[in-house]
Amino acid sequence: MHRSSVALAALFLLMISLTPSTLSSSSPEKKPTEHERLYDQLVGMKIDPSRTDTVSDLDLVRDAGLFHLKQGTLYGCTPVDGRRVAALFIGEGTVSMKPPTYVEQQQLVRFYGQDSIRMEFNTLFGVVRGGI
Repeated sequence: MHRSSVALAALFLLMISLTPSTLSSSSPEKKPTEHERLYDQLVGMKIDPSRTDTVSDLDLVRDAGLFHLKQGTLYGCTPVDGRRVAALFIGEGTVSMKPPTYVEQQQLVRFYGQDSIRMEFNTLFGVVRGGI
């Protein structure tokens, strides 16, 4: 048999073995991993209408940062893995921070010309590690 005949016969056998039934996915659906499940919940997170409240003069402290929610509406989001980890604020607010160490303060001076920052915002979305 010539080489071309052998190649043609191999191609023919391959075509016969790849019938439509073998080309379709007949394997069971793969179960998502823990990371995929959590990712899907984070991506699918929505505002929970039952967790909405009007706030005024509310201070939230996180590390060296202070979030002052002057006036607005705070919307809780749907849970992730059974815990509420995110909220959306729409209204008037400020964030201020002065790093605790001299080195970090000097980095702010280097990039912003001051050793602390204070910024106003009208929308804030926060995700926290431990739940809210």
